[in-house]
Amino acid sequence: MGQTYQVLKQVGAGQGDQASGYEVDAVSTTAADALGETLRLVGQHALPGVEELSLLAAYDGVLAGDKTTVDGYVSVRPQKYLLVTLGGTWQKPLVGVNPTVIVGSPGNNFGILPGSGPRAYNAIATVSQNPLTGVNNREMTQIVATFEFNPGLGWFYKYRPRVVQDWNFNTDLDTPLSNGLSLRAFNEPTGTDRMSYVDSAGTLVGEPVGASGLLPTNGWLWDASDILAFRTGAAHWWLVGATGDQVAGTSPNDFNSQNQVFANQYLSGDINMRAGQFTAGAGYAEDVYGPDDWYQTFGVIIGRRYRASLEWKQGASVISLKYEAWRDKNGATYHFVGASVPATPNSPAMTASAPVDQLMVSYALNF
Repeated sequence: MGQTYQVLKQVGAGQGDQASGYEVDAVSTTAADALGETLRLVGQHALPGVEELSLLAAYDGVLAGDKTTVDGYVSVRPQKYLLVTLGGTWQKPLVGVNPTVIVGSPGNNFGILPGSGPRAYNAIATVSQNPLTGVNNREMTQIVATFEFNPGLGWFYKYRPRVVQDWNFNTDLDTPLSNGLSLRAFNEPTGTDRMSYVDSAGTLVGEPVGASGLLPTNGWLWDASDILAFRTGAAHWWLVGATGDQVAGTSPNDFNSQNQVFANQYLSGDINMRAGQFTAGAGYAEDVYGPDDWYQTFGVIIGRRYRASLEWKQGASVISLKYEAWRDKNGATYHFVGASVPATPNSPAMTASAPVDQLMVSYALNF
């Protein structure tokens, strides 16, 4: 309670601070800002032909998440081994991103209105979309359809149902043939505040003042992912593919957080095989974030990624070896997404150093 943050209030042209169209107000947090309320209704076989029905409404105060969310999905099973789900999500921050207000004129106190512009990544009421921390309160509307065909012995997903991604696939699934497919359309009409990433030294770095954060999508975008699993003799195989749109850059010279930027398409494909205690894999991707691990946040978009891996599992213990090679594509330049970012993928500013080669060994000993 009692923490202060700034918001911009739009007033008449020239009637605000420093003859701008905005006034900067200081707002203090109260106990209500730390509260969040969620109502979830879930029905199993509540309607004829419906496997599951879920509705969620949530309100999270400025200190408790800073967003309002409405989410729902319906799952039907038209055939014994086939589950079809259609869902949607709408969310919006309670306090949105501050616009950057330019005051004065060139040669006459030209600059940015103090208190305007995207907030720091760790400030109160920050709007973020961070895959590492899981914080996502940016304005968004999405529609998702998933199809799961699984006659195998076990769950198709490892952690979360209806999320068709490699980290979520149950690699121990014993199946003659199973498949999961996800199709998503999404629209993010407003941007985020300044973001953060972890550099090669393991240090958390925030984007500087003047950075635009992630900019809005230019209307509706889409992505798709698919996981195909099958068995041939004693070998278990799973193939993972993904493609779709992603916002590929923002401009440090464009201070208007409402401007929209281009999107590019990425694709990735991986094949994995498990036989006994050993698992081998290989993969290829284009225009994806990387290199992995220490700065995979928003990261650097790199043209091509090649991967090879080998894993040995003994009981609950695992030893793995992974090699990744990152290469440019067709002479293009790739870059950070967020601060100091070029407006086109061929801009020479803030380029990534390629080639990059990584060899990683990891082990987990469990008794």
